[in-house]
Amino acid sequence: MNNPSKNTSTYNYNATSDTLSISFRSGELATGIELTDYILLRVNKQSQQVVGITLLDYSVLVQPTELGSH
Repeated sequence: MNNPSKNTSTYNYNATSDTLSISFRSGELATGIELTDYILLRVNKQSQQVVGITLLDYSVLVQPTELGSH
């Protein structure tokens, strides 16, 4: 049976490191997979479930460009 408290999404922005972390399943052990220089996907290797994502240099990622967002 799923624990509802583990399925609650949370987020945290750290202004010092300009990092936005989003957790879909708080408290689970995870391995980071670097998708790009700015995006780190966190995966529980045992269950093969995505448990979170980290966006590095967040303020850069949200800046508009000629083609839209990064």
